[in-house]
Amino acid sequence: MMKKSIALIFVCLVSVVLAIVLGSLFLRVKGAYEFSRVTKEILQAENLAESCCYFGVEKLNNKLTQEVEADYSTLTKYWDEDESNGTPLDFLCYLAEVENVPNLEFKEGDCLGAQAQSDQLEILLDEDELPDDELGGEALGTDISSITIYLREREDADENLPYEFTVSATASVNGTTRTVNLIGGEFGIEIEKAKFSRYALFTTKHTSPSGSLVWFTDDTKFYGPVHTNGQFCFAFNPGAYFSDVVTQADQYARFYNNGWTKERDDDHYGTTDVPTFDAGFTRGITADSLGDSVSKEYVKNEALSTMSEPSSAGVYLPANTSSATETIAGTLIGGIYVRGDAEIGLSVDSTDNAVYTIERRVSWYTTTTTTVTVDRPGNITTVNDGSATSVYLGVPDGASGDGTIIYVSGDIDSLSGTVQQDTDITITSEDDMFITGNILYEAYDLDENGNPTAEGYDNVLGLISWEGDVIIGTTAPNDLSIYAVIMAPNGVFTVYNYDRGTTRGDVTLLGGVITDKYGAFGTFSSYGAQTGYGRNFVYDSRMKNMAPPYFPETSNLTISAPELDDVKNLKMIWREDI
Repeated sequence: MMKKSIALIFVCLVSVVLAIVLGSLFLRVKGAYEFSRVTKEILQAENLAESCCYFGVEKLNNKLTQEVEADYSTLTKYWDEDESNGTPLDFLCYLAEVENVPNLEFKEGDCLGAQAQSDQLEILLDEDELPDDELGGEALGTDISSITIYLREREDADENLPYEFTVSATASVNGTTRTVNLIGGEFGIEIEKAKFSRYALFTTKHTSPSGSLVWFTDDTKFYGPVHTNGQFCFAFNPGAYFSDVVTQADQYARFYNNGWTKERDDDHYGTTDVPTFDAGFTRGITADSLGDSVSKEYVKNEALSTMSEPSSAGVYLPANTSSATETIAGTLIGGIYVRGDAEIGLSVDSTDNAVYTIERRVSWYTTTTTTVTVDRPGNITTVNDGSATSVYLGVPDGASGDGTIIYVSGDIDSLSGTVQQDTDITITSEDDMFITGNILYEAYDLDENGNPTAEGYDNVLGLISWEGDVIIGTTAPNDLSIYAVIMAPNGVFTVYNYDRGTTRGDVTLLGGVITDKYGAFGTFSSYGAQTGYGRNFVYDSRMKNMAPPYFPETSNLTISAPELDDVKNLKMIWREDI
């Protein structure tokens, strides 16, 4: 009996010791788990706050990148040292007051009229501007409390409008809150005249030349900004596709409604007509009039330079002949001017020189051909008119040297070919321009959707018909490709005999279209496309920051902060956690 009692006591003691050891181990494991959990949440909250800081930089870029109605000369006071009524911070206050500049507001009291009240401006993002909590990834219980941007003038900088900034963001994960400051970012603001080339599509009035309605259908795709000073018309479900912002001046859009058209202040009509707007459809917006800022005389003068306009038909390259030698005919001082009608072929020779073949009809039975070969690296241009060859110093980049210009005083009856990879060129005609074949860039790629892109390349083409139309001719192939920004300030971009024959595939345009009215490309019925081409218009995103040479400007100014475009590569001095 005694032995059993001793054994029982021993078992109890062992059990107590084991319980204490296991309890201690459990508490240690629990403590380690809790420490690990808290540490993980701290890191998640810090990372989330840092991501929000970079999100704030993107928002800042969007707020500063604007188009405004202003005279450039009135803005110089904000950086001119000889004028004492403005500073770079005052300019930001001015920009915040400009009508139609969205959501650029500073903390109350920072600005008084157009004068900054301190050495710093503060932007606190509104609740509806904050990113979704999903920015926290897999972290549970995420909350983004605030994102604040502080702007200061950067001293001793070369830019006219130099700034530095700090972004502060506060975020939490399961109640663990952290604030991160990204300090030391720098950028400058650039101001320049806006170009019409920034549009994927612009029309003064969105009708045919005769005034009939033109419909966006399921054959319509746009991958860039689209605007009309009139009203857009939409048909079918699914309907047209738009990847970028779509705006119109009219408050009401028109919908096909199976032939019983309806106007609505909306982006769709029931389930009958449903276009896709990836970036929204805004109505009641105004934009520039094409007639206010387009000047063919300016472009003509760039082609002619100091040369008087010829009265005889022919191809002319204005040159300074005082530099002529036995082998050199002179030095080019303008572009290429063609008196009369012409057919133009663009090509690239075996040594990668740009070649322009210009054919003119001098009678029903006779044509003349002038070949202009541009050796850009060698700064040499060779002209062969069929009877003689002349060599010039320089290239036909116009009087200002901004890029190649070809000006035709009549019609361009045929245009096709390839733009050399180092060439930026604008081809203009006073009257109609007919596209009769593919017009391609020598250097381009295809994106993941199979659409062309020229990002990272230098070749760019502008086509302008000043008084006529840009027309796709009957000899153009099916599934036509045109890489160019097309403009007809008093006409349309259209297909000749668009309402005859059968369907011809799509026109893939890499660039944009700026016209007075909207040219028809084909016809359709409730059964789909019947004749002509469908549109596959791909916006050349390079046009947000560039334009073909001598391309017409709008009456507005563009304000941008290019250094904020690439957030990942933005220079930051340090990160501070609070």
